[in-house]
Amino acid sequence: MKLSNILLELDFDKYKEEEAELAREINTKFGITPYVRMGDYSSGREDNDPLKDKGHGSVSFKVKSEFEENEWKDVINFIKNKGYEIRQESNYYDIEPGEREWFPKIDFIFNSK
Repeated sequence: MKLSNILLELDFDKYKEEEAELAREINTKFGITPYVRMGDYSSGREDNDPLKDKGHGSVSFKVKSEFEENEWKDVINFIKNKGYEIRQESNYYDIEPGEREWFPKIDFIFNSK
């Protein structure tokens, strides 16, 4: 199979509308613009694989601070109430000058289309 055929089978924008909607809803409710990415785990998973037919996503907040604890819990609950299963979350900001920055982030999974 040619590489061009393989690339045509991938759909990098499959969840583009869902990403935009979740970002819009979070911005409206909490007054901050998040960066949302969603995608599928690779296909061909065994039937007993817990990630079979699942998608993954993340919500990052490019802010130079941590959220107040109550607000962070509200954001987590908002995402859970949208039907996403939180896998990992970090209400953490740090910087290593000249190296990189860490921002508050939430990783989740969901039933894929």
